[in-house]
Amino acid sequence: MFAPFSLPSNPDQKTIIREATTAETLDFCDVMIDHEEALTTKFLNTVQDKASYTDCAKWTAQDRRLALFWYWIHTTEDTHVDLDYTCPHCQKTHNHQFDMRDLASDYQEIQGKAERDLKFNSRRLLVTPLKGHHMETLENMRLGLSVHKTDSSHYLRLKADICVQALLFEISFTDDHEDDEGKRISSINNWVRELSETKFHQLQEKVSALQDEMIHGLPSTIRDGKIMLKSPKHICPNTKDKEVTTELLLPFRNYMRIPRI
Repeated sequence: MFAPFSLPSNPDQKTIIREATTAETLDFCDVMIDHEEALTTKFLNTVQDKASYTDCAKWTAQDRRLALFWYWIHTTEDTHVDLDYTCPHCQKTHNHQFDMRDLASDYQEIQGKAERDLKFNSRRLLVTPLKGHHMETLENMRLGLSVHKTDSSHYLRLKADICVQALLFEISFTDDHEDDEGKRISSINNWVRELSETKFHQLQEKVSALQDEMIHGLPSTIRDGKIMLKSPKHICPNTKDKEVTTELLLPFRNYMRIPRI
């Protein structure tokens, strides 16, 4: 067993994980490599200590990335990363080297509860971070983008659908007393789709601002329903201006991999 860690969205909840066995890593091969979120759920639920087990599909996306990071730093011998990238400031190719453990210096526990109240367009809403099962659904939608050209109408429509679905996953009515969950989901879905375009963007901005209030875990960002870690900021080597910095995004697949045979 590794040392316990707290979920950044719920610091009172202690979680313990252990190293996977060979037999378990064989089971992880059942999940397609592109289905990163589904693999994350299977992996983290497998390696959790039974005494402190909770379904990680209900953890926030940031909780899950911290857990993968925790496993990775306890099982890897080399925590250094070497990245080539095109600098957005001087347009030259640079190489950025850093220790992944440095990400922990910017770790944050959530301030308050992992929920915020919002009154919008005469309705009372509850805003919450995206959970693991939401990320799985968004990932499945996002995988559909690969079969379309980026300038095609199908691609643009699917990207828009992902955007709307992500927002729907982040909000719920607190003034809806319907017992049937399906009907509650349908109700808020219809409400969002009936908003004017201007109101929809206003809602997006307000929800985004409340999500910023609930920042937690390792430095990360969610784009198009995909979570990626942020590298430490570094200065462009072709300038002496300390304000000219770059922050790289680290895809899941290349860093903190889930063990597979």
